[in-house]
Amino acid sequence: MKVGKCRRILKKVQIVWKSKVLKRARRPYKLSLSDMMLASFLYYRSYVTQEFIGYLFGRFTSMWVY
Repeated sequence: MKVGKCRRILKKVQIVWKSKVLKRARRPYKLSLSDMMLASFLYYRSYVTQEFIGYLFGRFTSMWVY
C-alpha cells in the first residue's frame, strides 16, 4: 500500500474516531490512531507476532494488552 492511500484512509477513519473516543469512559490510548493503524496494517500484511509489533512501537505486551 502506498503512503498516499494510507493517508486517505487515516483521514476517513479520524472523522469517526474522534466522535467515538469522546464517548469512551476509559483511560486514553497509549498509541496514536496512526500508530494503531500502522500496527494493524503491518500485522495483516506480514503476520508478525504481537511481541514484535510491541517492540517496534515501544510497548511490551503487558502494557497494551491488559
